[in-house]
Amino acid sequence: MSDFAADLTDQQLQTVGNYVRHNLREWMEQVPTPPSWAVPNIQLLERMVRVETKLQAQSELMQQGFAAMEKRTEAVEKRIEVAEIGTRWLIGIGFVVISTLIAVFALLA
Repeated sequence: MSDFAADLTDQQLQTVGNYVRHNLREWMEQVPTPPSWAVPNIQLLERMVRVETKLQAQSELMQQGFAAMEKRTEAVEKRIEVAEIGTRWLIGIGFVVISTLIAVFALLA
């Protein structure tokens, strides 16, 4: 191809250049424009970026909320364990007292 361009004279190259220059606008008008959905919309892209950043912030807040709920759940579980231990002791002491009363009343009867 470079051999072909070398074979042309400067006058012929100028003639071709002028022809292209004069007809280029008409040729470009004949090229079909891409559909509107194919061209990226800058405003739409900006909105998408804003939504992504807000979703990321929302996700971080949700993670913090889950961590706080986990701490609360652990605290409630500890309170329940303490209450279970107290209840077991109370039931044990109650059985001892009732057994002792039954034995005392059996001796007195």
